[in-house]
Order: sequence, then C-alpha cells, then structure tokens
Amino acid sequence: MYSVTQSTMRERSIPKIIISHLAGILLFLVLIILLNGFVTTDNMMVKDIIMFLNSNIALIIILSIIFMIADIIYALMIPLSLPAPLFSAIGSMLVVMFIYRILGLIDVILNTDMLSALIWTRWLFYPVVFIVVLITGFISIFLRPVMRIGETRPRREKIIDITMKKKKSWNDVGDEFKEMLYDLLHSWRKSIKK
Repeated sequence: MYSVTQSTMRERSIPKIIISHLAGILLFLVLIILLNGFVTTDNMMVKDIIMFLNSNIALIIILSIIFMIADIIYALMIPLSLPAPLFSAIGSMLVVMFIYRILGLIDVILNTDMLSALIWTRWLFYPVVFIVVLITGFISIFLRPVMRIGETRPRREKIIDITMKKKKSWNDVGDEFKEMLYDLLHSWRKSIKK
C-alpha cells in the first residue's frame, strides 16, 4: 500500500501532495454532511453505517493528516526524509485499528460475535504492521540515494581528482564547510520546489 504511494508521491511536488490530501479530506467531510443531511431512511443498516462514519470522523481525518505528513517528508531528500517511515508506520497502525472497527460494524449489522473471536489478533497485527512498514520505509529511503550516486559518480570523481592535487589549509577547511552548508540548503530548496 505504502510503497506504491511513496514512489508516486516522490515524483510530485509538495504543494500537489498537500492539495490532493486536503481535497480528499474535504470530499470525505462533504460526503458525511450529505449522508447526515439528506439520507432519511428507516433502514437500520444504512443508519448504522452513517453512525459508524460519524463516530470515526476524527480517526479518518487524523489518518489522512498522518499520511499527508509522511508523503511530504518522503518527497524531501535525505536526511530530511528519515522521519517519514515513522509517520507511515503510525498511519498503518491506525488503518489496522480502523479495519477492526469495520469488523465491529459488520458484527453489529449481522448481529454476530465474529469480532470477539478476532479481537486478540489486533495486539499481534499492530506491532507487525508497524515494524514491516518502518523497515520497508527505511529501505526505500536508503535505496533512493544509491541510484542518484550512480548517476553523479563521474562528476564526483572529477571533483575528487582536482581536490587531491591541492594541499589543504585551514582556510580550505572553512571553505569546504561553507560549500557543504550551501549544498545542503540548495538540495533542500530543490526538494521543496519539486
């Protein structure tokens, strides 16, 4: 679920990520308002579904915001993208929580006790989902620069050849530190502009 969205999100700019997520949240809220305002039915199943959505509005919005933050951070370059897997893992745990709530809704609609037999499994799934999403997130982040290093290697080798010919002085160390800060800020600015 998350690796597919992550690879597509990296190709989009941060404003597009924010707009698409906020549009999704707004569309969901409009749907809830329409369901509450215009659906007048005596069907208990429809009423149960509307009540379920009403009681889970906060969870769904929090879920959307967490995944939006994760996608924004994934769009940045290393080291700024390192917290993204943590947000994705937390969001994935909330998705598992929401799935268990849906199972509870199905229990209510069908008038069964299916969830009570499965309730203990959530304590197994929460940590498993968290760890799997966290590990795959870090793997995808650290694989991303490997491809970029391969692309820029000839240029780096030329820079190393030029710098190896010169002897270093304390002034050079200060200049290299300034260049490093410039490169860091420049790459950060480029990732924000994407």
